[in-house]
Amino acid sequence: MIIGGLDVGTTGCKLTAYDDKGNFIYNSYKEYEVSRKCGEHEIDAAVIFDAVCHVIKDTAKHCELSALGVTTFGETFTVLDEKDNVLLPSMLYTDPDDAKDFAEKTGIDALACAFGTAHGLYTKAPKLDFDRLKKIGQMVSIPLVMHGGSGVNPADYMKSIELGIRKINCYTYMAKAGGAAVDALKKDMLYYDIELAATAAMKEDASKSIGFFSMPQSPEYAQYTGASNEDVDAIVKRVLETINK
Repeated sequence: MIIGGLDVGTTGCKLTAYDDKGNFIYNSYKEYEVSRKCGEHEIDAAVIFDAVCHVIKDTAKHCELSALGVTTFGETFTVLDEKDNVLLPSMLYTDPDDAKDFAEKTGIDALACAFGTAHGLYTKAPKLDFDRLKKIGQMVSIPLVMHGGSGVNPADYMKSIELGIRKINCYTYMAKAGGAAVDALKKDMLYYDIELAATAAMKEDASKSIGFFSMPQSPEYAQYTGASNEDVDAIVKRVLETINK
């Protein structure tokens, strides 16, 4: 049986197919066409629908899907100028009352709330609004998501997890580590040397992040997940072993 996971994102839509044993089969991605006019950054709902149809049709050409799962969550964004430079660290901080209303009306599986983080490289250390995050966590019953997780202080990771964050998205600084490792190589290097250097640096960065996330959690975390610190340690050990193979 082949299962497809559909992710309708904010910049594009992707569908990943895998079998019932978790083996990767195929991946399809379609970026949205964005309209910029009158100082606004808009995505037409019809464009999103077309992208969804595209990735499903494309995947169906390569494998026969038996089931399709769709996971959704709300997400805010960062304000950019006409050259895509960051104007503000975040356009809005999520209003707790709006978060509750939005979650109830949309039936989303998780909420990516804005409380100080943002995508991309930080020009200065992000200042997280933990009071806001705490209120949001108290008012919604679904898991909270942190976007722009790269570059956040480890202590802030732990505080965020205590207050309801259950998914942390990290990529930018891991990619930066890979790029720095490649830049440090001599010019006359073969392609596999470049690949190995980048992969090793990215694995090391990912391992550090996983280590931060696996620090002893609060009683509230254990109560929410049903997992003890020993359970978390065992999971982290398996993940790190897989990464370092």
